[in-house]
Amino acid sequence: MSKYIVKKSPLKKTNVKCKLGEGYSFSPKVSKYPHLSKVTVYDQNLQKGILNQKIERDYKKIVMRIYELLSEGSDGSSNVLVTYTELDRLRKIFLQKYENKVKKEILAKYLKKLQILELEVKKLMLNLYHTYEMQNDLREKKGKGR
Repeated sequence: MSKYIVKKSPLKKTNVKCKLGEGYSFSPKVSKYPHLSKVTVYDQNLQKGILNQKIERDYKKIVMRIYELLSEGSDGSSNVLVTYTELDRLRKIFLQKYENKVKKEILAKYLKKLQILELEVKKLMLNLYHTYEMQNDLREKKGKGR
């Protein structure tokens, strides 16, 4: 089913029926706009601007989470796994949801940044694994003593 919008033409003083393309829908914050439940943007330039902001916000969230993990320094193996899963989920969203709606250069830039962050999280996971292995070796040596 196609969606149409009726506009009033200022030149001819008549109504014009325009077929709408694919739009981007979102729900605004309830506290600011309680009477709106859903907003759909059909303008391609506005869609790209909104999606670029959303990608930037999601990227900043994951960077802050990784920074907290790196500065924490304690045994946060579950936090590392959650962050790694979140990175993978975000990468899949970027590839599937925003592939046709955002410029290829912007998407490639953020995917490259996510790949770098993924390598950092993998290093952290590897360090945690080595620490765990060293602790197990120490326990075994203590258990074998006279």
